[in-house]
Amino acid sequence: MTRLFPERFDHLAATYWLPPERTPGGDAADLTVVTGYFDIGRGGWRGRVKGHEIPPWIARTNQDYLAHFRLLARLRNEMIVFTEPRFAGEVLAARKDSGLEASTVVITLDRPFERDPILAATRARIDAAMRNRMLDFVELPNKPEAFSADYVLVTALKPVLTTAALDLGLVTRRQLAWLDFSYCREPQSFNPDFPWRYDCGDRLHVFTIETPDGRTASEMVRTAYCPFHGAQVFGPRALWPRLRGLFEATLTELLAADLADDDQGLLLMAWRAEPHLFAVHAVPRRDRFCALRLYNDAVPPDQIPPPARGSARTPKQRLLNEVERLKRRLRVS
Repeated sequence: MTRLFPERFDHLAATYWLPPERTPGGDAADLTVVTGYFDIGRGGWRGRVKGHEIPPWIARTNQDYLAHFRLLARLRNEMIVFTEPRFAGEVLAARKDSGLEASTVVITLDRPFERDPILAATRARIDAAMRNRMLDFVELPNKPEAFSADYVLVTALKPVLTTAALDLGLVTRRQLAWLDFSYCREPQSFNPDFPWRYDCGDRLHVFTIETPDGRTASEMVRTAYCPFHGAQVFGPRALWPRLRGLFEATLTELLAADLADDDQGLLLMAWRAEPHLFAVHAVPRRDRFCALRLYNDAVPPDQIPPPARGSARTPKQRLLNEVERLKRRLRVS
């Protein structure tokens, strides 16, 4: 099998911030959080793809992402952040604002999709799949997983960066979590007075917003089917290399058919391949960013924040979103 991801990231990674002293250990419920952000041009996503307009709410600027991260940065856990050199200062400043620089590591990767030959080749293969077949095959070519090779690649890297944190010797806790850089859309996403603690046992914990059905991988890509919510995965350190391997094998299989999918599709197929590795939690679509609130053993029940009401998007964006959903239903029916 041709490798899609580099074995290690030592040749790409530069340390921007490493605290002078770090204390390894902790008990079984402690979690190290890994996250990352790379600019893939999402702030400029607009126009039409194969006659389908890109919904305006899909576009997000770098400042949108950094604003969301400033909310996540309040989390009182060891946090390892991979990002571009130009964002490293703002990332560290956000952690310092909450007095958490001593439990923060910031690693920069400068143009990894260009500098690493394996990642560059993978991006080229994804782009070729989109041009050769995928854009004509899918029902919704205006979804980023159908038109943006950078988006597909950066979402597939979630378990890759998480295992890179292990390989670089940066993780001091027994359990490991990936949280999206923009995971927190509202201040009440979690209670910042408490760390995030959860005993994951011997499973990777994942979340679904609907019950997975039995459609094939090809049909899943064609219909943009995504019952899994990929913004958070957490579990014991030992299982993360296996998840990385499943992501690589699944994406390789899709590319062989001139197809691709983002992390949510890869997560679904990983679960199908080895369901015994996962604990699956069903959550409401409107409260899918709930792991820090509801799966946190450190927070007393009477101090769990209520769920955010509705969406974090503006009223105009919510209206545009509903219009796009209506158009989708009309096209399918």
